[in-house]
Amino acid sequence: MEPWREAFKLNMRKTREEKGIKVVDLADEMGVTIAMIYRWESLANTRIPSVTHVRNICKYLGVTSDYLLFGEE
Repeated sequence: MEPWREAFKLNMRKTREEKGIKVVDLADEMGVTIAMIYRWESLANTRIPSVTHVRNICKYLGVTSDYLLFGEE
């Protein structure tokens, strides 16, 4: 798996958990299933969200795409 994919998955989960956002709440906000959020956060799965979803996830979590994709602010 490419390093940026792994960083995205780890940073998305970490940020969501630090902010106390439940998977179900993020799924509702993104208009996807809970299973899809788990796939996006799972290192065992190579699936990542579309660019539109990445933008919306960043907005909802209050972080930049650089942070989610590369761990940089």
